[in-house]
Amino acid sequence: MTRLGNPLLFTEVNFPQTDLRSSPTPLRFHQLRFHQLPLSSLLALVALASLLPVALLAAYGLKGYFARERAGELDKLSARAESLARAVDRELRGYIDLADIVARSRHLRTGDIEAFGDLARDAAGGANGPGGYFALIARSGQHLVNTRLPVGARLPRTINLEALRHVIATRRAAVGDLEISPTTRGFQFVTRVPVVVDGEVRYVLAFAPHHAHISDVLRDADWPQQWFASVVDGQGRIIARSNDNRIGPQSVWDAKRRALGLTGAGWLEGTDREGRDCVSAFQASELSNWYVYVWVPRDVLMAPERAARWPLFGGLAAALLASMLAAFVAGRSVQSAIGRVLQVARRLGQGQPVSFHNTHMREANEVGVALVKAARQIAMREEHARLLMRELSHRSKNLLAIVEVMARQSERASRSRAEFLERFGARIASLSKSHDLLVHRNWQGVPITELIRTQLVAFADPVEQRIKMDGPDLVLRPEASQNIGMALHELATNASKHGALSVPTGFVRLAWKEFRDSTGTARFEMRWQECSGPPVVAPASKGFGSAMLEFIVPSALSGRAHLDWKEDGLVWTLDVPAETAIAGRVEGVEEASAETSEG
Repeated sequence: MTRLGNPLLFTEVNFPQTDLRSSPTPLRFHQLRFHQLPLSSLLALVALASLLPVALLAAYGLKGYFARERAGELDKLSARAESLARAVDRELRGYIDLADIVARSRHLRTGDIEAFGDLARDAAGGANGPGGYFALIARSGQHLVNTRLPVGARLPRTINLEALRHVIATRRAAVGDLEISPTTRGFQFVTRVPVVVDGEVRYVLAFAPHHAHISDVLRDADWPQQWFASVVDGQGRIIARSNDNRIGPQSVWDAKRRALGLTGAGWLEGTDREGRDCVSAFQASELSNWYVYVWVPRDVLMAPERAARWPLFGGLAAALLASMLAAFVAGRSVQSAIGRVLQVARRLGQGQPVSFHNTHMREANEVGVALVKAARQIAMREEHARLLMRELSHRSKNLLAIVEVMARQSERASRSRAEFLERFGARIASLSKSHDLLVHRNWQGVPITELIRTQLVAFADPVEQRIKMDGPDLVLRPEASQNIGMALHELATNASKHGALSVPTGFVRLAWKEFRDSTGTARFEMRWQECSGPPVVAPASKGFGSAMLEFIVPSALSGRAHLDWKEDGLVWTLDVPAETAIAGRVEGVEEASAETSEG
């Protein structure tokens, strides 16, 4: 049965009556001065008191709103820094790719340095514009080609030997920090790529683009007003800034980041070079040791919040006044609605029939309807309890009858008290196993394979090695589960003592099927066949086990059974109507059981 209603409606009947006067700190309502004020006055006080939580809630909401707005602006700042870092990386990637293409020249493989110099000059003049140049550097640091100098001029040695050795050791391209050019004595940054000839790094090709190209990347970005950006090398020196052309000074933002030990990406607060109180986002380059910084003055960042603050507070004040007025007016109509709900609750507590007519108050209507539903549920549960008691009584009588028959028959077939206790105990345990399966599944039936495994695991473990099962996934009815479970126990007991399960090589074929007979009636058949066991000899007299298999079980299920004592193995066949044995397929019955459990 599906649960309806709120169980809290019934909890007060479970509480014992307590004398409040016995409490060490009694609550004496008669000492409160306003306990006899009319409801309208109380509601006026409620309306007045409601201003405080509303104001606090609104203030909390505005605080959260402004925090989200600030977080949104900071996210924009971070996104700008990340986007700019990716743009700088794309520019650097272009330099690396250009240098790598030039470094793959066949002239370097053949050692024709003069021809390579002509190629490098063409590449420097056509691909990178004014100011950029290539330099082919030997492992010793001596320039072999320098496109900035005229052909035939004396070539310098590289100043940054450490960067040269790093590229040779790692065999990977690298973008360097700002350094002094050996030809112009000005700042430059250099992209170096290894030149591999015959499996070794023979040269390093350096490409020094004009640093103005990085400034162009900053200028190409669509910056909001009073937003600033800079690109800083691994030594903290400014390579490019969006608001001026200075190159080389130390970045205040990079100094602060280093002091805080921050890497990758994040936020900084402080004063920029112009003395403005700012918030800055930083993002590391993926292709170099550089960092990109994007910052904005704090007053610019907070401008949207300041612009929205006064309208929001004005709206809050208006809303509070409207809320106070509405609470005062609506409060006058609550008394009658509460009175109706109270009347329904009293009738419910007295066990009288209840009904509820809707009021103008939605909450009161919901409570009234819930109380009416609760009354119906109480009646339904009482009726369900009576049905359960009748069903329990019926099943208990059936179970006791089965136990009585087993006791009598076990006593007749036993030669001693110990033998009786052993046989009777085993049969009670078998019946208990089937009963446990039924209880676990709310008496909706038991899957046949689960019943087989549960009953036979004590005789053949693992069951699948000694019991060859074959049949559809059926669910047996409760009555069939109990009776077939007892039959399987009797068969397995006999097989473990005298039959196929008494020898290591023996096994049992256990098959079942659902079919229709010649009249079209649906039937269920189960067949137990023992194989590879000792020769079978029919007993001289039949005991309780035979009676259980041939008469008790088939009679309980309105069917028939046959025991065949074949020499090569005992065969037991059960044939009963499907309606007395089968509850359905596994999937459908389990879904119905789940719905019943939820109810």
